[in-house]
Parts: sequence; C-alpha cells; structure tokens
Amino acid sequence: MIKAATSTGLSSIAYVARPRRGLRAERKAVGALLEAVQDEFTETYEIQSVAGTLHIAISGRFRLPFPIICAISLYMRWQDEGVLLSVRKHGETAVIIEVFTETRGRHLGLVRGGVSRKKTPFLQPGAQLALAWSARLENHLGVFEAEPIRTRAGRLLDDRAGLAALNAACALLASLLPEREPQPDLYAPTIALFDALADSPDWPTIYAHWELALLEALGYGLDLSNCAVTGQTQELIWVSPKTGRAVSRAAGEPYADRLLPLPDFLRFGDLAAREEIADALKLSGHFLRKWAYAGVGVDAAPPARGRLTALFETETV
Repeated sequence: MIKAATSTGLSSIAYVARPRRGLRAERKAVGALLEAVQDEFTETYEIQSVAGTLHIAISGRFRLPFPIICAISLYMRWQDEGVLLSVRKHGETAVIIEVFTETRGRHLGLVRGGVSRKKTPFLQPGAQLALAWSARLENHLGVFEAEPIRTRAGRLLDDRAGLAALNAACALLASLLPEREPQPDLYAPTIALFDALADSPDWPTIYAHWELALLEALGYGLDLSNCAVTGQTQELIWVSPKTGRAVSRAAGEPYADRLLPLPDFLRFGDLAAREEIADALKLSGHFLRKWAYAGVGVDAAPPARGRLTALFETETV
C-alpha cells in the first residue's frame, strides 16, 4: 500500500479506474493510474484528496499467458465518533441511521444487519458510536460500520422526563441541522447534555441552555447581555419576541403583556425551578418556530419537543 497526493479529479480517476474495452484498454488504464501516483503497481492504492480518502482497490486474476486486471473499485472513507439521532428500517435486514458527529455534522448512512440481535441493542437514539463510513462517491448515502461506545436510552427507561428530553434533542438536531456540515461549537454541548440526561439530576437546566446553544449554532442567537432600549445590564426580566434582545424591567413595564419572560438562570448559570425551565422552553421555543423552523420551511417544532414542554408545564419534573 502507498499514499500519494494527487490533484487528479474524481471524474478522471473514475474514468481511469473503470476500463471496459478489453486487455489493451485495461493495460492502458492501469498504466495511466500508475503514472498518476508515480509508483510501481501494488495491490491497493490509497490516494488522499481534499474531499476525503479515495481508496482504489485493485484485484487481479490470471488468465494464461497474461495477468489480467479484472476489477478496480473506487470509494470514499472516513472515521469519526458521533451520537445516534434516529434509526429507520431499510429492507429486510438493514437500517438507515442518522448521526451527529463533530467533523461531519448530521450524516446518514446504511447499516447492514442493523436489525440483528447483535446490533439492535446499541442502535438506539442517544447512543455514542464509533463510526466508519464508506461510499463510492461522496454524495452517495454510503454504508456505516458502527460500534458502541456508550448507550444512554436504556438508562432512561424509568425516567419519563429524561427520555422525553433525549427524544426532543434528537428530533431538533435531525430536523434543523443542515446535512454534512460540521458543527464543532454545538457538538460538545450536545454530548454534555446527553451525558447529563443519563447521570445528572440537574439536566433540565443544562437542556434549557442547550436549546439556546442550538439557536446560536444555527445563526439565530439571542442577545441577553443588555437592554435593547436603555442599554443597562441590570434587572433584565423580559425578551422582545421580535428581536430576541433582552428588555429591562423599567423599559418593558408598559409592554409586559407582549414580552417573553427571561429566567435569571439563563444569564447567571444558576440551577432552575420547574417553572423557570418552563419559561425558558417557552422562550427558546418561540424563536425556534419564528426563525429556525421558518428558515427550513417547517411550521412547527417536532412532536417530541411538544411532549417535553408539556411535562414541565403540567408536572413536577
């Protein structure tokens, strides 16, 4: 195996790598391939490209009196770690999974044998997975090889609210994140949230902050640093539903019935009571609908988030 940098385009590589016109054409194609990487023929070539790794696997078969190149395949491959957002069955034995990774963002791929007794237990939303993705071309669906790092859903089966938060976060990520775009600023808070759901009783506070981080990552961050009217930084108790900026008590008093409440814990990082969490979810939910979902042409948030907000509005969590 060798590694060589090349500026050869994907289309020309594919042309060179898939001859179909007899022995002479095959020899010519292989010669061009060898010249491109400037090395002698070996069993496998691995060529690095800007888009990823192009693996050109060459298998040989002998037909006396000449060796004949019988198959040359080209594929992309990358490895990363990510959290599983959704699973849906595909055919009899496979599933299509949707994952969120730090370097590849939201990404879909096929898992062969995904409905088997070996893979089903860890192919659950919220699971942390070691992933290897491969496809012939970068824009193909591709195939995932997935191994479990940490499962979370099973630990939340007896926690109705925690499981609702896990499902809400997965649904928000799946419906709002652009596909295959890295989200490094959102990935770490997401993993921290998912770990807290399984381990920490303070996860409601973390979840409320996470929704604001989601808005920020999507380009719709709120400005809670000072009053939009006076510029003061004290007694900020409301948020303008139009601008997403904080409003002080004095400036907002005449318009209190039109403003959204701003819980103190969102600014100061304190732990929050159930009522404050409900207010925080009302705040972030308003801007998710007004800005984020409007941006992707959707009228409402996923039902999973509605179930979570209903729990905080009606029950003790």
